[in-house]
Amino acid sequence: MPHVTLKVKNQPLVVKSVSGASARKKSLFVASYAGGEVRTPSYWDGGSKDDWTLVAFDAHSTRVVWRSPSNHPMFERGAQQGLTEIPEGHILVRSGTFAGKPSTPTIMGRPHDLAVVLAPLVLAGDITADTVAKLWPDLLVFIDAEMERPGQAADLARGAPGAEAAE
Repeated sequence: MPHVTLKVKNQPLVVKSVSGASARKKSLFVASYAGGEVRTPSYWDGGSKDDWTLVAFDAHSTRVVWRSPSNHPMFERGAQQGLTEIPEGHILVRSGTFAGKPSTPTIMGRPHDLAVVLAPLVLAGDITADTVAKLWPDLLVFIDAEMERPGQAADLARGAPGAEAAE
């Protein structure tokens, strides 16, 4: 599962909608989901714990659909250990605590869903299209589909004149 780390000025709405996720972090891990089961371990272990939240979203709102239960593999064997899949139109957000401090959020989803979530950050200048193009060129194609005109994301990545978002 390919993943990248993005430096962001503001966290995307899906991260801000998850209680416990630190919106003050200036990094964001992004992972592409290709299908299949996703393990969601969520229990305290040495001062660290991952919290997993499935968020449904559209252009203007988010809604928490599922939160991972505590599921220690030895002490809570009957607890759900993961999701069978991440549905389209949903993003899985991992937040929690690492070594006693808020961990860097991770968003995981299908490439088109990640593009819908990341396109507003590119347009707002919170992350640059150039950064996305260097780290994850395939995602730029999906982000471009969310822009107001074809090729806008690629123009932003190249720094082409007139590439700014339409007001």
